[in-house]
Amino acid sequence: MEYITPSWDDIFEMCVEGACKVIEMGVKFDVIVTLSRGGLVPARIMSDLLEIGEVIVVDVKYYTGIGRRSEKPIVREISKTLVDSKNVLVVDDVIDSGESLKAAVEYLKSLNPKCIKIFTLHVKPHRVISPDVYVSETSAWIIYPWELFECYKELKANGVDVRKIF
Repeated sequence: MEYITPSWDDIFEMCVEGACKVIEMGVKFDVIVTLSRGGLVPARIMSDLLEIGEVIVVDVKYYTGIGRRSEKPIVREISKTLVDSKNVLVVDDVIDSGESLKAAVEYLKSLNPKCIKIFTLHVKPHRVISPDVYVSETSAWIIYPWELFECYKELKANGVDVRKIF
């Protein structure tokens, strides 16, 4: 398996690039909805760059480990009033298979938003949903700076020589 490890500076630069593309869309977003846990950091940065004060976290469980998924994503519900009739920017770190994001977007659509647009840092080539804005495409497994210990621990337990990755 191939791995990439973007730095904090890389992530910030990707968010700046993404924010510029989002602004070019010409939509004034009322709220950011982010998928926990991967989207939390990019959502906070995008909130600052786009001056969107309201950030809502939607919990979607799909991955059970590196490269391992459960049967289907499960979305934890939020209050309809949080997105009803609002322009929603959904932010996540990566679209891998896209199943988690697809489930979240389908759920959000049921809450009557005015519009939904999607921003991610990375996308994988074989995905079931595509964002409106993304910065980079890769087939590698991405190890973000906010999950270093989690990934390091699991990779080492699976016999991977982590010195070659980090």
